[in-house]
Amino acid sequence: MSSPLAWFGLPDDADERTIKRAYAQRLKSVRPDADPAGFQQLHDMYRQALAWSQRQATPASPGMEPPSPPMQGGDDAPTPHDMPPADAAHVPPSGDTPPATQPPLPGPRIATLPAAPPSSPHPPASTLPRPPATDGRPLPPRPAFSASQALTSQFDMDVFMADVLEVAIRQDARSVQAWLEQRQELWSLHLKHEAGRAVLQRLFRDPPPIDTANVEAMLAFFGLDHALTGVDPLQMMQLREAMQQRHALVRRMQPAVQPWGANRRLLDVPAFFAWFCQLAMMGEDDALAATMSVQPALLSLAVRQRVAPRLLERLQRELPPMPQACTGLLLNAFGLGALLAQANQPPGELVARLHMQWLMLPSQTGKLVLQVKEPTERYGDPGLAKRQLHWLQRPFRWWWIVLSSLVPKRLYRLGLFAWRLSGGVPPRLDHFFNGRLTRFCIATADRTRITWPRVLVGAIRCVAALLACAALNAWTLRVDAFPHPGDAWLPLMLGGGITAGWLYYLGFTALRLWQQRPEEPVQPRPLLRMGLIPALIAAGLALAFGVDQLVAAQAVLITAAGLAYTRYRQRNPRGKATSAAGNLVVLVYLLAMVSWVVLRYPAVTAGIALFYWVLDLASQRKQLRFRYRPADDGSPVPDAA
Repeated sequence: MSSPLAWFGLPDDADERTIKRAYAQRLKSVRPDADPAGFQQLHDMYRQALAWSQRQATPASPGMEPPSPPMQGGDDAPTPHDMPPADAAHVPPSGDTPPATQPPLPGPRIATLPAAPPSSPHPPASTLPRPPATDGRPLPPRPAFSASQALTSQFDMDVFMADVLEVAIRQDARSVQAWLEQRQELWSLHLKHEAGRAVLQRLFRDPPPIDTANVEAMLAFFGLDHALTGVDPLQMMQLREAMQQRHALVRRMQPAVQPWGANRRLLDVPAFFAWFCQLAMMGEDDALAATMSVQPALLSLAVRQRVAPRLLERLQRELPPMPQACTGLLLNAFGLGALLAQANQPPGELVARLHMQWLMLPSQTGKLVLQVKEPTERYGDPGLAKRQLHWLQRPFRWWWIVLSSLVPKRLYRLGLFAWRLSGGVPPRLDHFFNGRLTRFCIATADRTRITWPRVLVGAIRCVAALLACAALNAWTLRVDAFPHPGDAWLPLMLGGGITAGWLYYLGFTALRLWQQRPEEPVQPRPLLRMGLIPALIAAGLALAFGVDQLVAAQAVLITAAGLAYTRYRQRNPRGKATSAAGNLVVLVYLLAMVSWVVLRYPAVTAGIALFYWVLDLASQRKQLRFRYRPADDGSPVPDAA
């Protein structure tokens, strides 16, 4: 008959330490939750092997009964140094183990250490008999180290976290509660409290796809389901909703365990990165989130932290195109944002760069149109978006700028396209386009200030208009198209009027933007800005009543009235803004009603300008400053009036 030691592959003279190590090695592959019957057989053979070893090691004496089989949880149980790691050392469920083999409750238990002669010429010190006391009396028996205490001493929080998350994701509430109750490590109240807090922190850090019933079962087991835990109820409610939404997503997608994530302790970074980039390029953020939530390798926080530097290095080196949602999912899952912040690299820049690169793919034209279309448009123009993207990819050439300036709104729309594509940060475009071209187009589309590209584009158009009018005027003079001699220079006068109108618009826009600035922070030359409108009013009245130049006087006074009105409206907004069509109707009506009065009486125009100027000063009386003094750090510091 073969001995129980042969079942472990050991010789018949193996000592207890060798048996314990063999048992711990087998225990790694036989999990009580996966194979209860195999674990029960392993446990029985372990007890029989210990009993066989003791019978072989104890010398037979007449009248002496053979030693009884060792009890689980006594001195014959594996010591803390012999126990397997916490992820493999699972205790069998109480329902799968007979009452005779149930582990004892944690706590010291007095048991006599049986004599075990060494099986080798040089026995270890732990197996030698203890020397007697100095007074001739033997030492009292030492307390036994129970199996639950051994499990507690080898408790690995990260491994336990991965175990409890896997059970909570795949099982129902009753199974989750039973699994937690059968963990002997949690018999320690102190360890149970620490584990509960760690589980709650893990849930808040990255909410897994767990059903609400399973969450309630876990919280009830750890005593975290009441208000005395110190957790904000609103945050708990938001956490439950987030986990329930992810649970519904996992149930809808039904993701499978991937080969790169099947190993609990190892993540295949190259395979995972290739898989992630492939789905991210197609914009499958839901599939990515659902699949990553059920991978055993990603349930361990230690595995994520270990592979995060390599993953970030690969991401920065290859820069694969992916949408913003997918990049954010990758950064949040592995904590790459903190690594980028430590390297003084804003995470938002990496996310925006990958997102822009993804938008410029030919297969993502629809997404590009939604990104760059006008806010008032319901649907964008895919053909126009493709042409604008092609124009931005050109090198900067002055001849192309001149030709594009002659096409109405081409550079303006191209500048808006570049601005919206970059998310309001033009330097992001330098990785994909010519920076000089993109900045020129964006400056042309900027209506909040007078920029040299706007002036240049307007000048090109005025020169083209003058050349066209001059050519037309030369042709009319040659063919004598106008019967009256005074009308011969009419085309050239038209070109000059267009140029003068553009110059007036440019100057009025510059003054309007200057007058619309707020009082705080204090702008340079506050007295000059405040006194401009009264000075224009005085100049207009002088032209009207001093030198009798009514047309020039009305031009100056109308300009002052327009500046005063826009200054008041922009610095003192009231209620909802009216539509452009409504403003146009009101303007036409007012012009029709008062044009004959204004043209005949310049004082009326001056009174309108002065009225809005005084009204603005009254509204801004608490913010008015008459002196400009820059602060030490360069920011303006107001002086009280």
